[in-house]
Amino acid sequence: LQLNRNLFKKTGTILNIVIIIGVFLLVLIAFLNLTFFINSLILFKTKNIYIAICFIIPLIYGLYKGINAISKTSLILFYFAIISMITIFLGIYNNIEIENIKPILQASNSSLIYGSILIVAYNILPLAILLIIPKNKIENYKTKNTIIFYFLASLSLVIAAFITVSVLGVDLSLLYDYPEFHILKKVKVGDFADRLENILAMQWIVGLFFLIIIGIYFITSFFITTFNLKEKTNKRISTFICLIIMFISELSLNLNESVKTIFENIMIPILYFCFFIIPLITVIKIKLKKLNC
Repeated sequence: LQLNRNLFKKTGTILNIVIIIGVFLLVLIAFLNLTFFINSLILFKTKNIYIAICFIIPLIYGLYKGINAISKTSLILFYFAIISMITIFLGIYNNIEIENIKPILQASNSSLIYGSILIVAYNILPLAILLIIPKNKIENYKTKNTIIFYFLASLSLVIAAFITVSVLGVDLSLLYDYPEFHILKKVKVGDFADRLENILAMQWIVGLFFLIIIGIYFITSFFITTFNLKEKTNKRISTFICLIIMFISELSLNLNESVKTIFENIMIPILYFCFFIIPLITVIKIKLKKLNC
């Protein structure tokens, strides 16, 4: 955001506003999916608004604590996610049927290309919002660590897709709204298999939660730096953004199909434009400026 303002002046502010709109839509859709997931598969007798409030409260609290607390908590829960993934694989590998993969091997080249685009858009581009973290908050940064974690993130998505399709088959995977959750119902570890899926599903919930909280931190920082607001106003801004997201999500959660339509038809172009095209323009401008110098 700072580079855009310095390089493009007023045009840079417009580019930043476009990025903020993209981040807001990303956060909103993530919150919609999180709330609907909890409502439809875990707390199906609970009203959406109560579920939304249960997530908004820790979101506001985390934003009040700041980026240091968010980072430390996410690091701790990262290890929980790794243990959870290993547990899932150990509990499900007996149900894997390689025969279920064969229809995928017959897919057209266009389907494979589109699938690759989805993996990149969903799993890598949103991480651009981490660029909002101030330099003075980052210690011992190494580029190779970023590359390794990008690779692991993409690999985890491929593994999740492989396990889902190999266990359920292509038809059931397409039929279920959340096929990964239905996979968890088959996980058995020792003699305590009852409702184990709710515990393991926390990995997915935590991932979405931190995407949302970093996105809101991104938007809040934009307003603070763009309008030269005092740092203490960030609590009011973040609270207001959380309440807006909760209000819009409550209006939008009546039909799951509408959420899916937004996700599939609008989100991919937004992700590429905000987190690939605009940063690419910024990089090109920097290179041209260096050449002129």
